[in-house]
Amino acid sequence: MKTFLLKLGLFAAPFAVAVAVEMFVLPLDCFTFRVWEALSVQGASIQTGQFYPNRQLHKPDEVGWLVRHTPFEVRKDVRWITDKYGYRKANTDHTPAVVVIGDSFAAGDALSHEEMLSEVLEDKLGVSVYPLAPANIKTYLNDPRFIEHPPLVLILVRTEEGAANVRSPRRDAYKTTMVRLRRKLTDVAAVREADVLWNRLWKANMLNSLRSRIRDAMGLGYQAIHGEMPDGSPTFFRTIAPWQVTDRQIGNTVARLREYQAVLGKEGTTLVFAPVPSKETVYFRYHPHPQRTDSLERLIAAAAKAGIPTVDLQKAFDAEAARPGHEMLYHVDDSHWTAAAVRLTADLIVRTLEAMPDTRGQAEAGGTLPDRNVSDAD
Repeated sequence: MKTFLLKLGLFAAPFAVAVAVEMFVLPLDCFTFRVWEALSVQGASIQTGQFYPNRQLHKPDEVGWLVRHTPFEVRKDVRWITDKYGYRKANTDHTPAVVVIGDSFAAGDALSHEEMLSEVLEDKLGVSVYPLAPANIKTYLNDPRFIEHPPLVLILVRTEEGAANVRSPRRDAYKTTMVRLRRKLTDVAAVREADVLWNRLWKANMLNSLRSRIRDAMGLGYQAIHGEMPDGSPTFFRTIAPWQVTDRQIGNTVARLREYQAVLGKEGTTLVFAPVPSKETVYFRYHPHPQRTDSLERLIAAAAKAGIPTVDLQKAFDAEAARPGHEMLYHVDDSHWTAAAVRLTADLIVRTLEAMPDTRGQAEAGGTLPDRNVSDAD
């Protein structure tokens, strides 16, 4: 038995050493091609945010997830900052006047910290803007911070593919209690870091990196769709066909947004809907199988008709994409938007807020929205 255990220990020793080196010696992003994978919380964890808290990470060679490890990958210099709650925001004492919720676009996938929608909006509005992303309405409603201090504006950013999958706006007292308890636990540095270490072990980034390389070499990786710009340069798409929905689905989405509006309105928060068109829709003419759908236009029109403040990004993105020599709105090696698209979106959101009766008076009083710090809110 002792001989068996000794052999087993000798066999396992190199793997244990490799894991120890990954956990305690190598950089956090050593085996990931994006910061997202390095910092994201996956699997069992007591963290309440989507990323490891209190982190700053600079990656000068991040690449898009569609054509990694190929001659077409485009390296990006990105910087990430996460706060104590595990979202992409520097720690601050200010209570946000604006909260942005949404998917990977709202969370700034493939963007550096200063290029995120929340950061660009904060500069333009002159108030604190918080990126609760990736997240949904339930995450927002069950967050004690926003129960105690509701923001003045909630901006819902959803990509074209997910705009029809909005969830019911329900607050759950049990979930709110669990969020409070988890945050009490993660306030203890030793507990927080032990949980992060466990989560990193569970993710096994080194093993996944090796597996990914093998699959790519075997031609089993994700197959991007190769398109071509007018100048002959390549661009890549994630799907063959654009998103399409029925009138019934659009009606259900608008009805759910009206629910959001009613729930938020009771707390003094204004809802702004900002659906983001897909790369396949905006640059469909450069797709190898060009198709165009009017699904997003119909959703935007229906939401606006129902009285929901809606930002028409489809029209703005189409106009910009048709302008010769424009800066690309989506990364050529990825499906996510670029800093240029974020700036255009931020400008349109600011115009939308300025045009709304509830915020126009605030703007005339000196600033688009009033900023509130913790002491003011209390």
